[in-house]
This record gives sequence, structure tokens and C-alpha cells, in this order.
Amino acid sequence: MAIDVCRERGAITQRLSEREFEVLRELMEGKSSQQVAETLCCTPRTVGFHLANIYRKLDVSNRMQAMRRAMTMGLVIS
Repeated sequence: MAIDVCRERGAITQRLSEREFEVLRELMEGKSSQQVAETLCCTPRTVGFHLANIYRKLDVSNRMQAMRRAMTMGLVIS
């Protein structure tokens, strides 16, 4: 299941993959990349790959911005 993400700037619609959404939920719990990797049974490098995609799709440049944007857009509940 992919999640539609409408950017606040422009009419571009991006999709967060289910795995990207899982990574985002783990971030919201305050987990490090290593902890997310352990939870999702992957490597920290894979988590970094998903984070880069999340940042691009949400038009942000760090974890804090991604979490704020996700809450603002209603993708996650704080």
C-alpha cells in the first residue's frame, strides 16, 4: 500500500512506499537508523536509502523536518 503525499508547494503528488512509511513511523518513536534497521530487519544503509527518499518526497532535508511535515500532513499521529 503506497501513501499519496501532496506537496505543499506545487501540485506534484509523490508516493511513500509502505517501507518508507514504516521507517517514518519508527523515526516518530525517536529511533536511530541502527535501531530502525534492527526493528525492520535491514541494514542502516538501507534505512538511509529510505530516509533519502522520504526527504525528497516530503521536500525536507532532515529527520526533524520530516517528522514535522508528516504530522502536518496527517501521515502520522504524534
